[in-house]
Amino acid sequence: MSYPLQHKYYRRAFSLVEAVTSLIILAFISSSVLVVINRCVAATADSVLRMQAFEVARENMEMLLALDSVEEVVEYGYSEKYPEIQWQTTVESFSAPSPVFSKPSTLGWVRAICSAEYVDTDGEQQKVEMVHWLTSLTQKQMQQIAEEKRLEEEMLAQMTPDELRLWEAQNQ
Repeated sequence: MSYPLQHKYYRRAFSLVEAVTSLIILAFISSSVLVVINRCVAATADSVLRMQAFEVARENMEMLLALDSVEEVVEYGYSEKYPEIQWQTTVESFSAPSPVFSKPSTLGWVRAICSAEYVDTDGEQQKVEMVHWLTSLTQKQMQQIAEEKRLEEEMLAQMTPDELRLWEAQNQ
């Protein structure tokens, strides 16, 4: 005796091969979606770190620009607000063609560079840098800087090794 209803249900059911195939396809689709989500999260984390690094560099530049006068200096450290970000501020003077004017004359310039570094989600070192030309120097100011550098070099040449180590420790 045959059961017509039972035979009808057997034809509508999925076989084991069909079920496993559909699960494999679903797994591939799910893993692709997870990869995309992971990349989005990493890009967001990198963007946040870059914004924090920019904020640190900007704050350092603003503090520098708020000063009445500056001198040649290199300062560095880690941000108090964002400990994973290392910063550096450099104020340097040098002779170079004017970055602003098209005149061919060579002048002395003071430039401030504020940078912030961080490690991104791929483990690579990234850097945000801000440069600001503070002012041009007169010939007299350039001569004064050159004289100070010459005197410093003479002083360093006359120091004993112990005095030199002590001087380096004080100036770091």
